[in-house]
Amino acid sequence: MKGRVHLRLFLIEQQDNVKDVETAKAVSSAITALENLDFGQVDPIFAPTKSGWHGSKQLDVKRWMAHAIGSIIALKRLKFKVLDAEKLVAEAYGVGWDTVHQWRKEWEKTDIPTLKEIIDGYRKVAPPVAGGPKATPDHMLDTLKEKGQRYKMALGKTDKKTK
Repeated sequence: MKGRVHLRLFLIEQQDNVKDVETAKAVSSAITALENLDFGQVDPIFAPTKSGWHGSKQLDVKRWMAHAIGSIIALKRLKFKVLDAEKLVAEAYGVGWDTVHQWRKEWEKTDIPTLKEIIDGYRKVAPPVAGGPKATPDHMLDTLKEKGQRYKMALGKTDKKTK
């Protein structure tokens, strides 16, 4: 609850600095909605979208799917064939190759900011011969296993103690 109080106070302080009418309305709604949360009322501005897809862990699952797509991009930059990269990711994530292939086709050009940022981060990883952050096949394969485990945890398919 402390975080909500701090956020509400911050928004109240910043409210006068907002020049755009639509943004001012949204800030005002957020302030009221944050107060209402303290009394158990969830206003539409903070209500989760009812998609039914992977329950309350939906964003966690999608983040790890974005990491899978990013890993394919990074492996391609390390001279892996797309099919081989997709198969490695599928194995690490415990899903079929066709599932990973479908994720890549659907999401590689996503416009969802959080997911786009994750995927684009993998495009910035330089191959070992170039300057900048280094990625090696061994490092990528090691981290793929960890990402696969986190994906499974987000789905609720593995014990949280498993690493």
